Amino acid sequence: MDTHRLTGRIDRHLLLCAALAFIIAAPVFWYFIWQGGGTFVVRDDFNAQQIPFTVALHDALMDGGLSGFDWNVDLGSSTLLSFAFYELGSVFFWISMLFDAAAFPSLIGHIYILKYVVAALCAYLYLRRMVDDKGYALWGALLYAFSGFQTVNLMFYHFHDAVAFFPLLLLGLEIFMADRDKKGFLFFAFTVFVNCITNYFFFIQEVIFLAIYFLCRFAQKPFAETGKKILMCIVAGALGVGMASILFLPSVLYILQSPRAGVAVGLSELFGSLRDTLFIIRGLFFPGDTMHDNWALIPDNWRSVSCYLPLAGAAPTAAYMVKKRDRLSLLLGICMILSISPLLSSLFTLFTEVYMRWWYMSVLMMALASARAARHFSGKLLAMWAGVIGGITLVFAAVTAFIGPVFDEKAMAVSLALALAGLVCFAFSAKKKKLLIVLTMVFCAATTAFTLGRYRENATDPFVYRSDFDLARGMKGAPLDKQYRSDVNNANLLTMVADNAGMAGFISTRSSGITEFEELFDYFSTNNGIDKDGYPAFSELLGGRYQILFDPRDKEAVFSYEKDGRGIYVYDDGACPIGFAMDRYIYKSDLMNIEVEKRAKALMEAAVVPDGADLLGISRTVPGELNLEADTDDLAEELTKKAVSDFSRNGKGFTCSTDYSEDTWVYFSVPYDTGWDAFVDGERIGIVDSGGMMLLPVKAGNHRIEFKYCTPFFKHGVLLCLFSWICFGVIGVWRKK
Repeated sequence: MDTHRLTGRIDRHLLLCAALAFIIAAPVFWYFIWQGGGTFVVRDDFNAQQIPFTVALHDALMDGGLSGFDWNVDLGSSTLLSFAFYELGSVFFWISMLFDAAAFPSLIGHIYILKYVVAALCAYLYLRRMVDDKGYALWGALLYAFSGFQTVNLMFYHFHDAVAFFPLLLLGLEIFMADRDKKGFLFFAFTVFVNCITNYFFFIQEVIFLAIYFLCRFAQKPFAETGKKILMCIVAGALGVGMASILFLPSVLYILQSPRAGVAVGLSELFGSLRDTLFIIRGLFFPGDTMHDNWALIPDNWRSVSCYLPLAGAAPTAAYMVKKRDRLSLLLGICMILSISPLLSSLFTLFTEVYMRWWYMSVLMMALASARAARHFSGKLLAMWAGVIGGITLVFAAVTAFIGPVFDEKAMAVSLALALAGLVCFAFSAKKKKLLIVLTMVFCAATTAFTLGRYRENATDPFVYRSDFDLARGMKGAPLDKQYRSDVNNANLLTMVADNAGMAGFISTRSSGITEFEELFDYFSTNNGIDKDGYPAFSELLGGRYQILFDPRDKEAVFSYEKDGRGIYVYDDGACPIGFAMDRYIYKSDLMNIEVEKRAKALMEAAVVPDGADLLGISRTVPGELNLEADTDDLAEELTKKAVSDFSRNGKGFTCSTDYSEDTWVYFSVPYDTGWDAFVDGERIGIVDSGGMMLLPVKAGNHRIEFKYCTPFFKHGVLLCLFSWICFGVIGVWRKK
C-alpha cells in the first residue's frame, strides 16, 4: 500500500470534501425538517429513545453531574452508565448542550448533517494517505459517509458518531507505523482516545478489527519484528484508553455484570439459514433498507445489515479483489467470511450477540478498494465488473422474488432501479473523475432520501410528536411529591422529557438492580422495562401514585399544562411511598413459590432477602402467613403510615427522616448498586440488597438518613484518566525537546 505523509498546507480537497458532503446531506435532511414543521423525527427507537435520551442527559448532568443518579431512567439508574453507550462521550452531544434541551427536536436534524460531514472528512484524511489521487480519495470518502450502513441506521442516531471518527483510528495506526518515534505515538494514542470516549461498545469492535487490519497490513517476517510492533501499538493504545477511562472504565466494569454479558452465541450458529444468508448478501447489492419493514426475506431485522456503496455498489471492490489479490484483498476476504457466519460475526461483540454493527469498518475498506480500482484500473475493466455485479443483482432479485416472501414490491423495485442505475452510471463515469463525483453525490442523496422516506412511512406525525414533546416538557418542575413516581410504563417521553420519575423505561442500559428486581416476576429483557399492568399491586408497590393523561378526567387534576389547544393532566391515584418501614421479611426462594401475579402484593407485606439472611429486629415470614387476598389500596394505606418523612431527592442521592417507636428496617424502592452509600446520623450503614431494591436498618427514635450516589469505579476512572493525560503531556514535551 502506497502512503504519503500529511502536510501542513491546507488541502483544498479537504475543504471540498466538507462542502460536497454538506451539499449532499443538507437538502435531504432540510426537506424532512421542513416536512415536520421544523421538527426532525424518524420513527420507533429514534422517537422513543434518541430524542428523550438527549433531553434526559441534559437534565441529569445539570442535576447530578457526570457521576450522578438519574431518577428518570426506568426506576432510576446511573447517569454515566445509562448514557455512555448512547452519546455521553460524543462531541456531537456536547454541541447540543450549548442549546436548550427543549430545542433538541429542532436541532437534531442539523446535527445529523454535521455527522455526515465529519464522517466524510475523517474518511478523506485516511483515504488520501492510502490513495495516490486526492480526487478519488474524496470520492471514496463520500461512499463511506453515505453508505448503506449509514442509511439503515438512521433510526440509531448515536451509531453515526462511531462511524464519523473510526477512520481516524486507522489513520493513527498508519502514521504510528510510519513514524513511531516522533508524532506517530501520540497521534495514535489520541485517535484511540477519540474513538474510545465516543462509544465504548463500538470501540471494542474497532479494536478487534484493528487487530485484523494490523495483521493483514503490517505482519511480516521475521515475526519478532512484528511482535515488537504489536507491543508498541498496545502501549500507545493503552495510553489512549487510559485517557478515556473516565467513561470507559466504569462502563466496561458495569457491562461485565450486565445480563447481556452472559448471552452466548453457540457453535450451532456457525452457519445461518438460507434466508438469513441471502439477507446478508442483499446488503452488498442494494441500498440500505429500513430495519422495521424490510422489503423482502425477513420482515424486520435490527442487525444493521447493509454495506452498500452509493452508485458503485460492490463493482469496484469485486474488481479490486480479483485483480490485485494483495493484503487489502485478503482483509476484504476475511470480512466477507466473518459476515456470512453468525458465529464468526459475533466475534465483534465477544460472542454475545449477532450484529452487523461492525460493517462500517468493512465499508471503509470497500471504499478504499473502490478508490484504488477507479484510480488504477481501465474503464473497460470497471465497466465489465459493473455489468457482472448488475447481472448478479438481477439474479438475486429474481431469486428473492421466487423464494420470497416479498413484503413491499414497490420498495423492491425502487431499490433495484437505484442499484442498477448506479452501476450503469459508474460504468460510464468511472474514469471521468469530476463526473463520477457529481453522479455519486446524486446517488448519495437519492439513497439517503429513499431510506429516510421509507422510515417516515406510517410513522408518528412529526406535528403530533412535537406537540406531545412540548406538553411533556411542560411538566418539568411540576409540584409533585418526590417520594412518589408516575404510573408511566415504557413511555420515555413522559419520564425523560418531562423530567419525571416513572415506573419503567425503554432503554438497554438500565441499572442491574432493576433487572434483578424484574426477575422476581419471571421477567427478563435487555431493553424494555416490565409491563406493570400485568401484575396486580406492582404500581402501588413502587410508588406509582400519579397518572399522566393527554385527555382530562372528570376529576380535578393535581397538575395540568396546556398548549395550542391540547393539554397534559396529572391525577393522584395513591400508592406506597418510595421509603417505608417493614415488619417482616421473606426468603427469595419462598417468594418465588408464590404465584407470580401475587408477588407484588407479597412484597408489600414482607421485604425479600437472600436465603439464609437474618434481619435483626423484624421476623421472617413464609407464604402461608401472608394475606395475599388483601385489598391493594388498604395495603398501600398501611404502608403510607409507615413512610419516612421529609423525603427529598436529586441527582446526587436522597435524604429522609425517621421516627419509629422500635428498631426496624426501611425498604426503599430504589435500584441497588454498589455506587450507593447510606448514612444514618452521619454514620455509614451497610445496605442490604432486597431483590434489586434497598433495605436499611434503622434504630428507634429520631434519625436522619442520607443516601449518596457515585457511579461505581468513577473515581478510579478519573484518576486513571488524569494520570494518562499527564503521561501524554510529558511524552509530548519530551518528544518535542
